[in-house]
Amino acid sequence: MSSTAFQKCANPDCGKTFDVSEVLPGCTACGELLDVSYDWNRVDLPKSFADLCVESPPSDPLGY
Repeated sequence: MSSTAFQKCANPDCGKTFDVSEVLPGCTACGELLDVSYDWNRVDLPKSFADLCVESPPSDPLGY
């Protein structure tokens, strides 16, 4: 998997992972639900909280 996001089996005894591009109704190994997880060690984190803030013009209050 090359992406920072992946699907992971919700069963802690299984824990099998799948690429997010795979469309699966459940784990192919045990049948449990899948959850989207992230490899936070591969994500570029913002250097400060201000980097997360987005200014939107007053004419577009929902513009992100």
